[in-house]
Amino acid sequence: MGWEPQLVRTVDLGYEQLLVLESQRGAVIRVLHGGVWLTQEGLARDIFAERGAELLLNDDGRVVVEGLGAARVQLIDRAHVSSTWKWLQSAGHRLASALRSVRERGQFSRGESAA
Repeated sequence: MGWEPQLVRTVDLGYEQLLVLESQRGAVIRVLHGGVWLTQEGLARDIFAERGAELLLNDDGRVVVEGLGAARVQLIDRAHVSSTWKWLQSAGHRLASALRSVRERGQFSRGESAA
């Protein structure tokens, strides 16, 4: 199992305070404290969740989370970060390949610099 970065944000909600966000498929809302009411664009039913619940967002679209009293939630976004992570991995591989190519052509030997 590989390591994948994720963007984690923690949000405190007061009584009847709303959090409105655009979700991405694969994001998770974790209830750390209290309870929340959640509705997601395109879903026919609302979700009520308490401390310890993890809600997987299956579709892109607008999500509204309301605190049922004081609540604390974590927003865990893997999809947003994964495209950036893939780009960084690709750039790292390209850089390593370019450095190997330069070394193989003998332009630099160990201990020398380009300066």
